[in-house]
Amino acid sequence: MFSTTISGALHGVEGILLQVEVDVSSGLPCLEMVGLLGSEVKEAKERVRAAIKNLGVTIPPKRILVNLSPANVRKAGTAYDLPIAVGILKSLGVLPMDSTENMLLLGELGLDGAIKPVTGVFPILAAAKEQGIRRCIVAKENVGETDFLEEISVYGCDSFGQLVEWLKDNSIKSEEAYKPVGSVSEISYSVPGFENIVGQQSGKRAALISAAGAHNLLFVGPPGTGKTMLAKAMQTILPPLTKKEQIEVAAIQSAVGYKAEREPFTKGRPFIEVHHSATAHTLLGGGGIPKAGAMTLAHKGVLFLDELPEFKRTVLDAMRQPLEEKKITFIRNGIYYKFPADVRLVAAMNPCPCGYYPDKNKCVCLPYQVRKYLSHVSGPILDRIDVVAQTVPMQSKNGKIGADKGQYSSEEMRTLVKKAEKMQKKRCGKWNGELSGQEIEGLVLLHKDAKNLLSKMEEKMDFSGRAYYSILKVARTIADLEESDRVEMEHLAEAASYRNGFERYLHG
Repeated sequence: MFSTTISGALHGVEGILLQVEVDVSSGLPCLEMVGLLGSEVKEAKERVRAAIKNLGVTIPPKRILVNLSPANVRKAGTAYDLPIAVGILKSLGVLPMDSTENMLLLGELGLDGAIKPVTGVFPILAAAKEQGIRRCIVAKENVGETDFLEEISVYGCDSFGQLVEWLKDNSIKSEEAYKPVGSVSEISYSVPGFENIVGQQSGKRAALISAAGAHNLLFVGPPGTGKTMLAKAMQTILPPLTKKEQIEVAAIQSAVGYKAEREPFTKGRPFIEVHHSATAHTLLGGGGIPKAGAMTLAHKGVLFLDELPEFKRTVLDAMRQPLEEKKITFIRNGIYYKFPADVRLVAAMNPCPCGYYPDKNKCVCLPYQVRKYLSHVSGPILDRIDVVAQTVPMQSKNGKIGADKGQYSSEEMRTLVKKAEKMQKKRCGKWNGELSGQEIEGLVLLHKDAKNLLSKMEEKMDFSGRAYYSILKVARTIADLEESDRVEMEHLAEAASYRNGFERYLHG
């Protein structure tokens, strides 16, 4: 007897639906599984056998063939145990054929029939919702991942025996479905805000501009000047995720094994810090069956790289295309995988190996050592960083270094960022940092004095095309922070000073 059951699989961080086809026929007794299966999927037949046996059902000595369709999609993970077991019981006549109509099943089976949680539930259920599936069975531990999916009924089940009873009697009631909250918890910050950082007013200003326009940012300065604190405090001024962005981020977190019952999804943007020993695989992802890397985990948030020159140059250069295109693509056996990577890159570095250049009283590095150290960060990567800010050693005031923490606070900066975001979304529907060259020409209105200054800068400074548009984008963001419709000369001058921040170290 032939039966089909609906399940799902992960393709990168996206969900796709599968048909679990089961055919029971006369022949040599066996349980065969086909459909481009990973090793853990092949092992499912032993878990399924034990779960059915411990349910009290005897599998007859017949040939059982299980096909996971479409066969050209690689299957990995343990989410197929439950639909395979249900399909076998349907083909054996234990369950009615229509018992799983318009229903998706996901779950790993224990040998005793316990239904265990799996990864990737959110994107798979989102795909099911788009294709008209309205009922889903998952492990109870997974139901918390289904927020934002208000139009689909998700049932959490403890054991295979409980599910079989539900399906036999058609006793699954809509009121028993998990009720999505349709929202997420408010943002809570576990890092100090900008008001707790002593001094560094220029660094705070640069962070504000970066947050207000989605510009990549680099802090350069001696050790102990607060570069890492400034970078981490960026979390406290970024605007909350939109509903669409929340769904994208939740899908990524679910695909990599994030469990909603451990910690709820929040409106806060991701902040991913990567150690300088990371490989290109760590940053970009990949593998035989491609998995998400740090850039994808930081999608719609901040990717922080501390001690930037300590990263291998080949690793940093691998980020060039994803930073430009906001996505990462892989091709495996003719199959195309796409991972989102729309990140704000925030980095920090010392100006030389000892960290104190150009302070001749402290720096012990020779000129060639400084150049060699800075050359670890390639020109193309620096060209994609719109704002370079310098941090300086703190000066004591009245005998106390922390006597004055300055004028910037996270709450005030967050308000300014929201106002700038509103202006940008009203103007063009996107952040200034995301504008193309053609869009910049049409949207950045320059005052006459600003045009003259830009002409002079083009004559004296060796701009690349990307650097030219980068200065205009940052200038437009500075104007937005001051609620100005036009870019004034002072806006352009400030933007150019951030663009040339790194040059001061290269040339002393």
